[in-house]
Amino acid sequence: MRHDVEDVRKDCEDLVPDFTPDDVMQGAASIKLGGAHALFVDAETLGNRRMAGANCTNHDCELQIWKRTGARSWRMVFDEYLFRKFISVNDKDQFRLMAVSIYAGDRHCHPKPGKSYLGGQSCDALVRYRKNRFVWQVIR
Repeated sequence: MRHDVEDVRKDCEDLVPDFTPDDVMQGAASIKLGGAHALFVDAETLGNRRMAGANCTNHDCELQIWKRTGARSWRMVFDEYLFRKFISVNDKDQFRLMAVSIYAGDRHCHPKPGKSYLGGQSCDALVRYRKNRFVWQVIR
């Protein structure tokens, strides 16, 4: 996880030489996920903004969620490229849901077989965490 963060920030610095994060934890947020400690690692905010070729593509940015599995161990439980996102947590920092926009050809959008989608086409979904897994509900 630490190497992923360092790699993204290095890519941002390569693209924008005067890049410096505003805070050491910028781009990472500590939350509770299904009762366990977890970290959201958002490539877009790791780099202060969306930078194609550094922390994001032309259309989307990676969001990873790491869940603590032991005293010193973590497991990545979510790794998706999102066009837009809204993350909701309650007043105890427990994850509630995400409203996201993703590439229309992504498996979570249930694309029509044989149909081609342009890179900027998207679908919207609500993402919840239930019974130790993420459940996607496409908004139609």
